[in-house]
Amino acid sequence: MSVFENLLVAAAFAAGRPEAACYDHCVDVLTRTGLLAKANRPAGALTLLERKRLELARALANPGRGCCCSTRSPAASPSMSAAT
Repeated sequence: MSVFENLLVAAAFAAGRPEAACYDHCVDVLTRTGLLAKANRPAGALTLLERKRLELARALANPGRGCCCSTRSPAASPSMSAAT
């Protein structure tokens, strides 16, 4: 599955809506997570950091649910690495 398809299935399942109704939201989430340029790439071909971003994107695509991160990633936030 591509990065976009992976996110689309997660968003549609969580919202209980058809996939076509979630396209715009998925594009927005991919843009915010920096994965839009890789939307057509197979999800399995992503680097570790990009896979973590895809996990974050799936959480963000889930309407009305909170996001709990269990680990800190210095690559996700340069200011965080300076603080540790």
